[in-house]
Amino acid sequence: MQVTKLQFETSLRMRLKDIPESEINRYVEYYKEMIDDRIDEGMDEEAAVAAVGHLDDIEARIHAERQQPVINADKGRKKLSPGALTAIVVACIILSPLLIGILGAAIGIVFGILGAAFGIFVALIAVYVSFYILTATGFGLMFISLFSFAGGLPANGLFMLGAGFFLAGISLLLIIAMNRLIALIFRGLSRLFSRIDRRFAKGGRV
Repeated sequence: MQVTKLQFETSLRMRLKDIPESEINRYVEYYKEMIDDRIDEGMDEEAAVAAVGHLDDIEARIHAERQQPVINADKGRKKLSPGALTAIVVACIILSPLLIGILGAAIGIVFGILGAAFGIFVALIAVYVSFYILTATGFGLMFISLFSFAGGLPANGLFMLGAGFFLAGISLLLIIAMNRLIALIFRGLSRLFSRIDRRFAKGGRV
């Protein structure tokens, strides 16, 4: 029987009702994103749901994962000898100029990326403004053409009317294209941050 994404989510939540709600939400979002990935690749919704696996297998995998013992981070940790500790301190002192240089370079890269992002944001705003100005100019020419027709200058009127239609049409198309591009960028960033968050939430495992 084919299952929709909504039916899959509802069934998975019912099967996981014995675990905390926050964990249920994390697992559900993970599998919903897997389904969305397959839909983006061209699958229909039912095929994408079937491709992520049977609910019985998914439920068993999740419960098995949650039952894995937590590894004690302190287990097997060896204490440093005084000599080794001294060597580490001396090495840190000697290498401190290099470390400061690396830190400075990292800070510079971060601020460079932020500056580039801000520049792109300002550029996008400028592009948007220019598109809307073109649209307004196009409609303005169409309005002015009426005066040319009324003043007995049909050639001028037709030229301004055509130019107005062209400017308004091309600028509206550019605005629509820009909106779609920005929506795709934000969707991609959202999915990227979601995956990063899920990695951290699950201890680096996807």
